[in-house]
Amino acid sequence: MNAMSNLSVCKNTFSPAAIMTSANSAAHQRSLHRLLQALLREGFLNRQDFIKESSITWLPLWGQKRMLRIEGLSLGRAGHCKIRGTIMAYQSGQSPRVINSANELLSYVLANASGTTPSENIGRLQSELANSVENDALCHYYRQQWQQELRKRISDAGHTSLLSALADEANPVTDDPCLLFEQWGCVGHPFHPGHKSKTGLSAEEVVALSPEFQPQLELILGALNASVARVSNAAIPFSYRNWMTAQFPKEMAAWSEILRKLGEDPHSWLPLPIHPYQAKHILPQKFAAEISAGSLKISSDFPCIRASPTMSFRTMASSENPRAPHLKLPVSLQLTSAQRTVSPKATIMGPRLSNLLREVIRKEDGFGKTLDILAEEVGVHYIDPNDDADRAKHLSILFRENPMTRRQPGYLPVPVAALFADSPVDGRAIITELVASACGDHAQGVLDYFRNYVQVVLQASLSAYLIYGIAFEAHQQNSLILVNERGQAVQLMLRDFGDIRIYTPALHAQNMQIDNHQSGHILFDDEVTVREKFIHTTMLCHLGELAVLLARSYEQNEDDYWQILHSTSVTLFDQLRDRCDPDRWERERHAILQADWPVKSLLRMRLGDTTDDICMSMPNPLTVKQ
Repeated sequence: MNAMSNLSVCKNTFSPAAIMTSANSAAHQRSLHRLLQALLREGFLNRQDFIKESSITWLPLWGQKRMLRIEGLSLGRAGHCKIRGTIMAYQSGQSPRVINSANELLSYVLANASGTTPSENIGRLQSELANSVENDALCHYYRQQWQQELRKRISDAGHTSLLSALADEANPVTDDPCLLFEQWGCVGHPFHPGHKSKTGLSAEEVVALSPEFQPQLELILGALNASVARVSNAAIPFSYRNWMTAQFPKEMAAWSEILRKLGEDPHSWLPLPIHPYQAKHILPQKFAAEISAGSLKISSDFPCIRASPTMSFRTMASSENPRAPHLKLPVSLQLTSAQRTVSPKATIMGPRLSNLLREVIRKEDGFGKTLDILAEEVGVHYIDPNDDADRAKHLSILFRENPMTRRQPGYLPVPVAALFADSPVDGRAIITELVASACGDHAQGVLDYFRNYVQVVLQASLSAYLIYGIAFEAHQQNSLILVNERGQAVQLMLRDFGDIRIYTPALHAQNMQIDNHQSGHILFDDEVTVREKFIHTTMLCHLGELAVLLARSYEQNEDDYWQILHSTSVTLFDQLRDRCDPDRWERERHAILQADWPVKSLLRMRLGDTTDDICMSMPNPLTVKQ
């Protein structure tokens, strides 16, 4: 029995409706703290106005005759906040009251913001926050039962940590350790105030479709007429149908047989895996004309691919072949901050970018073998007769290399976000298991571990950025770390290139280029736009968040970790100086090591109902303590 089937008892007794009263209070507190952090980080509340009184922080809202009182508030260098008490609201002429939820805090802070923020946008965000709380409560209640089951399986296998259990190839706890890491590691975006929002799904649908609940899904293997589809691929020569047959032989044999029974030539059609939500709720309406005309077939007669969602709700891993490509599918739902479709641009540029990045890795030997990618090998999208990309993005797919293809004796790929999840064994962050195994579970050991980890990640990402102008979206979900048998980080693996940014002059200076499908994406002549991506994803969301996590886990001074990040960056800048344009090297060094950092304002983006980046600025945490 593998880890995908180990919770039959848990699932049989799990009732979404039954857990609201027992788990909602903790979920509300987590949401409240996230929102307060976003309000402070993004400048809605001004930390310069703090009035400290022992363990109490008073925060006046000037001109509004109102004030917040926060017990036990502490702030880190990068705006992280921790609260060890209550938040109270004071308002002239009214009795003080305790703020118990994110929506109460949002209403209090934005009470006079109707002139700048439409009330309907505030109301929509409040609905998202409420939905996020409900889903967070569901997730944590389920995790308590899942944790007990995992702990028993790990113990029965003779192991004392999740890492050692998943790394054991002789006595495996699961056939797909990466998938278990992906699903157990679904703890949510580090900065997003509505990190668990899944607008449009009932609680039962959330449980049935979300990776946090280990669902088994059946992806209909639909048929799209080849005359209305475009296939993009990284390999040449290439046959999509032959490639699919190699990946999913049983399903493709049944698919071809169904088409023959319908009197169709399988060679005139392309197989298209479809998410069950999309097949049920979106395609019958949005593509009714194509279904009626016969150019799209999604009948239940067609075979299904059994799969389970990875850390990404709409990216699937085969349940029967742990090395088969991951399938990134459109799901026309609002998940956290955006509707999760797959655009024609992504299906075309994914393979092109994969070839470019493979060439960079080949030329540079992976920057000392510290960098690898999970290539987006094949993309397929519907060709809309009116060239409507907004419609075509609902009928598409992107196939990505499975991280299990990088599994080799003594080495295990681990999604970085999973390092932030609590271990089912002892409740501490999973990263502490790696620290203990590699360097010792103590103050010096964790600093040594972080120093090596930062060296690997920055040697890979900063080298690509300075030499080739490539800013990966290397946040926790898109990054994996390859660890050796001791748990030491040896390589950064990156995936999902939809929002990668490249500074064109730097790429061209290396005699490399890429054919861009659409202007305004991927390639930029504005270095600031590219730099924002590098700082936000790599320095803040990845390395910065890890620094804060380790400092808290080992009750150490956060400054020690930022100093390691600073000194490693300085050393790498010096080593890469001769590979860069001198003027750009100076500008980048100043911007990354000294100037204020841009910070993506996710809360403002939700209030503005936009997916376009809105960036504020924050004091550079690599400089001396503010």
